Amino acid sequence: MASQGGHHRVEWFGTSCCPTNLARYLPSIGQYAYARTDDGLAVNQFMNSEAEFETGSGLAVKLKQTTNYPWDGRIELAVHPEREESFVIRLRVPDWCRGYKLKVGGERLFGAGALTDRGYLIVDRKWSQGDVIVLELDMPVEVVRAREAVEADRGRLAIQRGPIVYCAEQADNPDLTYDAFALAAREPLNIHYRPDLLGGVTVLTGLAEEGKPCLLIPYYAWDNREEGFMQVWIREAEDRRLYLY
Repeated sequence: MASQGGHHRVEWFGTSCCPTNLARYLPSIGQYAYARTDDGLAVNQFMNSEAEFETGSGLAVKLKQTTNYPWDGRIELAVHPEREESFVIRLRVPDWCRGYKLKVGGERLFGAGALTDRGYLIVDRKWSQGDVIVLELDMPVEVVRAREAVEADRGRLAIQRGPIVYCAEQADNPDLTYDAFALAAREPLNIHYRPDLLGGVTVLTGLAEEGKPCLLIPYYAWDNREEGFMQVWIREAEDRRLYLY
């Protein structure tokens, strides 16, 4: 997961599987985002969307999801059943999430939903027209390290926020080189949304080794500008701060 500048995106894939897989995937997104269960509904993915269901009892339900995910961990889900009735809504809590807050109808729920062994938060209640679920997933910047057995990544770290893995690209770090780029694990990284960059992305800014400013972008967005180095696994620098004992 690195490049010294010799790898570049291509305008078109000549193999027959790639374009057709994309065409097949787009109309199937709905079945990945939502599902009907024996006792209600499940929300599997977070995106601005609307869906219509019929529960196992034959109740028609409309859902409207509003969110800025994956840049923000707040998800609002408006529930519109055709009549008041009890059923279960399951909300997926991603594996990377270490904490969350849940509100239904403006009231925070404590212990009302429990994570099952399949990673879903269960909300079981009588639903009325316009009930709103608000799920807030904690989304701090995290340092990730590879297993020691991965020799090439020893002494290196990666940066993740929510579901997004970040990378350093030379287009944003012209004063840094492939071999010299390093980050300290304790160095704070600031979160900024940049609507003008790469179609609108959240970037992380901070200081690299020797106090030089650095900027990290989502890994999926790399190599859309001029050529240059890219790193996901970044060399770990010694902490530059001093501590008194």
